Amino acid sequence: MHVANIKWLSLPAAEAEVEIVDGVVKCVAFSCPCEVDVGDEIIGPLHVFNLRNAVLVDNVGESISLMGNTGLSHHVVAKLIDPARQICGVGNILLSVEDDLPGGSEEGNLLAFECGRIDLW
Repeated sequence: MHVANIKWLSLPAAEAEVEIVDGVVKCVAFSCPCEVDVGDEIIGPLHVFNLRNAVLVDNVGESISLMGNTGLSHHVVAKLIDPARQICGVGNILLSVEDDLPGGSEEGNLLAFECGRIDLW
């Protein structure tokens, strides 16, 4: 995954919305301080905050999309890659979930959830 675009919210505070892509999937993440440039490769996972309505799902494609026209809330359907570390992925975009996952979650499960924000550190 790499940085496709940066929209500066505040240059003095180094706050930005960063568009991250893997060639197919696109995600908009908040970054502060934003220390990346367009074209940079992102190695580690992005961080999911304020997880809501997390459920296990079947027969649904992986996806990530902004909810509404403002803010950085997302609706996500991701594959659970590492339950112990709470890492999931949408395509090649990796996400680290800080909140508890649904009971019975196992590697390979699909999780649907909403979140308040996705961050790039």
